[in-house]
Amino acid sequence: MNAFKKNIGLSHFLPYLEKHRIYELFNDIITELVIKKPSDHLNYIKEWLENNPIYQDCLKIILLSPPDFDKELLAEYLEKKLNIPIVKFENRFQDLLSDDLVKNLPTFLDSQVTDLHKGWIFIDFPRNNSEARVLKKIGIFPTHVFEIISSDKIESTDRTYEEIGNTCVSITRRKRYNVPCIYRVLLIGPRGSGVGSVAKYLSRKYDLVNVDFNYLLEQTKKLNSLLGEELRCLDDRDMPLTSEMRFKIVENKLMSHECIKKGWVLTKYPFTGEDFQLLNSLTTPPNRIIFLNVDQVTCRERLLSRRFNILSGSEHHLTIDSDFRCDFAKGLVTHPKDYRSKVEQDLKRFKENIESILKYAGESVDVVDASPEIKIICERVDACLTRPIICKVPAHK
Repeated sequence: MNAFKKNIGLSHFLPYLEKHRIYELFNDIITELVIKKPSDHLNYIKEWLENNPIYQDCLKIILLSPPDFDKELLAEYLEKKLNIPIVKFENRFQDLLSDDLVKNLPTFLDSQVTDLHKGWIFIDFPRNNSEARVLKKIGIFPTHVFEIISSDKIESTDRTYEEIGNTCVSITRRKRYNVPCIYRVLLIGPRGSGVGSVAKYLSRKYDLVNVDFNYLLEQTKKLNSLLGEELRCLDDRDMPLTSEMRFKIVENKLMSHECIKKGWVLTKYPFTGEDFQLLNSLTTPPNRIIFLNVDQVTCRERLLSRRFNILSGSEHHLTIDSDFRCDFAKGLVTHPKDYRSKVEQDLKRFKENIESILKYAGESVDVVDASPEIKIICERVDACLTRPIICKVPAHK
């Protein structure tokens, strides 16, 4: 009973903590302590809180643009509208190595901005990955990155700087989805997209509970519970699962103490848009939704070329037209779930439902190209968990 009360308490408090960005507050405090290393940490925290009463609402903007675009004119417009200062770098650090940049950048920024926590606009900085890593190392993170791009679609009239600026301002006023401390990741993708491998990667790196719906379903059927009995009865009658039954299976797991405390990564669910709506009704719904986008031809090739060692269980990928007898002699066999008929059935079902799923997800979904090798896919998904909002704003031709 005590464990039950504890679970209920946590699940009801989490939405409040996330809504008011309490997690982010403590994360920022810890980041400041680690970077600054003050001798009196309690007094430093007190002063930091006094000096940052509205830190969570300030805007920190990086403005990137082509050389022929007057970025300073746009920055001045944003400065006036948003009431935050401009920081001009003007190729000041282009010849410095990373270690030297780490030493010199904080002093420069202190001379340009009275309080970095109250917002700023950086013009054309960082210019590369090395400079971006330096900003991260010294604890400077943007809330928005605006990349001004040329657009061939704008033909009739050029957009004025005021129009571009108003677009940027409207984006800053949208609700910002901040980096959560407890990840609840929903990975969406067809079989063969790498969802299973990515889920294992995220589970290991962030110590998340890996929730695979198919595995969870089989485990729930074995339970001596009302839900387990209902599932076994459906199997005996050869009846399909309803959305409500699928949700019950997932809900029991995601509302467990382990998932609430550690966070989770969910795969192979939802099946339909209706499933997604039920999932989103949880008091602790997903706070990261990632779609692994890859064409079905690639998925089919990956699945049909996959073999498993019957002794070790290791996974191997061969050519599709590989000789089965030769594979078997090496101890490699095709898993029944990878038979062509099963693969075609699964891919077809996913294609029929993905449109309704993505429509319900709307702008909250991050789309990741899942056509490269799995290592690159994992890196791209990892970036989705921590990156700021990046907006590409079309400019005049």
